[in-house]
Amino acid sequence: MKQLYCIGCLMILLIGTGRLHAQTYIMPTSGSAMVTACGGTITDPGGPSGNYGNNADGLQVLRPTTSARRVSLTFSQVQLETCCDFLRIYDGSSTSAPLLATISNMANTGIPYTATNAEGTLTLRFTSDNSISRAGWVAALSCVLLPGATAGNVGVGTSAPEEKLQVAGIVYSTQGGVRFPDGTLQPTAATDVQQLSITGSTISLTNGGSVTVPGDHLGNHTATQNVGLNGNWLSNNGGARGLRITNGGQVGIGTASPDRPLTVQGTGTNHELISLRTTAGTTRWHWNLAGDGLNLAETGVSDSRLYVEPGGQVGIGTSTPERTLDVNGTARVASDLTVTGNVGMGYTLVTANDNMAGNSRSVWTLPCPAGMRVLGGGGGHRDWNSAASDIVVNYSGPHPDAPETQWRVIVTNNSGSSRATRYYCICARMAP
Repeated sequence: MKQLYCIGCLMILLIGTGRLHAQTYIMPTSGSAMVTACGGTITDPGGPSGNYGNNADGLQVLRPTTSARRVSLTFSQVQLETCCDFLRIYDGSSTSAPLLATISNMANTGIPYTATNAEGTLTLRFTSDNSISRAGWVAALSCVLLPGATAGNVGVGTSAPEEKLQVAGIVYSTQGGVRFPDGTLQPTAATDVQQLSITGSTISLTNGGSVTVPGDHLGNHTATQNVGLNGNWLSNNGGARGLRITNGGQVGIGTASPDRPLTVQGTGTNHELISLRTTAGTTRWHWNLAGDGLNLAETGVSDSRLYVEPGGQVGIGTSTPERTLDVNGTARVASDLTVTGNVGMGYTLVTANDNMAGNSRSVWTLPCPAGMRVLGGGGGHRDWNSAASDIVVNYSGPHPDAPETQWRVIVTNNSGSSRATRYYCICARMAP
């Protein structure tokens, strides 16, 4: 009612000041709306300059201003996702009427789509899927006369009068003026240029009156009462995506049914839920749901900087943690580390075999693979038998020249016969 009151105020102020501009009618994203007009512009839910939103499914019924006319649409722009977003035109007042056309691309521009039913109405239904939105469509709204609609009408300067008396030209009254159906006499017309100004909540006309508009609690104002959304979305384009607040104060972003103080719902797999930007506006980090797990990603660099798998296993540098904490890379502990259970450590065993000649000495050096360090090593007679005592280990320990990465074994064969010997080095990947 508040909106109707304000519109009425404006109409009172504008009488006699000039022509009204053609109306632009924006189709609803959902639900239905009715327009009674024979002029103006019809657009998709995004308006004349914006893209329409995803998951749209709205109706708009177009009715002529008089029963002697039929509604007609002519498109000047059509930019839709041709596979999945469509505007359907029905020849009647509902979608049960015959389908007149399906609009999907620029091939539909420049062609008038005119109602043929007795009411002269058209029904539009616009639907879009859950991805990819484009500039949409713009159509000029007009009306054409029904055949025989001018019977009995009088025309001056026109052969197709639409009213009881229609003058195509200037009507000149030398005295008296024009009397309206309510008895009002208008002896003169406004000739001065009128300017509309708004100061605070007051709308004024130069050389005219003014009205005070009741506060709407919107825009750049200070609200004096609670603002109710009445179960509707708070969004940029009026679409069914954005912010939703329940009666209990639970806030939903992307969902109409939040069940926590704040519930965020994405639109697809790996959809970013929360983005963190620098002061320059560059997104550096974001949270998303990947494989039903919570993933902290370095935007444009790498996923799984931190990944929490369903069940509680945590991965650093991996999205497939196999333990409660799984680190794909090196880890550093700057202070004491206390472990009350077993510690699993990956290691590599480097081995070498020799058939050592009798009465000889042998020196073996076993290096660890690159990036690994020595844990220990050893060597001696390969088999446990009576010949084992013939082999004497003179030295088994870190190599003096490379104690962190190589193991040295020195052995002597005191028998006159050859003996089978084996040497080994245990290596592990450890931080320096």
